[in-house]
Amino acid sequence: MDTAVNEIAPGIFQLSTYVAPADLRFNQYLVLAEQPLLAALEPAVMGLMHGPAFHGDGALALRNLAAGYAARLQAAATRGEGAGA
Repeated sequence: MDTAVNEIAPGIFQLSTYVAPADLRFNQYLVLAEQPLLAALEPAVMGLMHGPAFHGDGALALRNLAAGYAARLQAAATRGEGAGA
């Protein structure tokens, strides 16, 4: 299972993962901004569909998540992946 990262517009990335055994492709999108867009809402509870919920400083958690994604995107760009590669 591999994930391809492509910049589809300035500051907008598509992360596309193909799962061969199920013949499914999952697409996720990342928008780069000065601050994570959801963090501005300062959520106290965040839940996953049909899954667990996070209770706490949601803004901090989202900022940390965004920093992790930014680091992965920078590493991919350094290796020459994504953005048309």
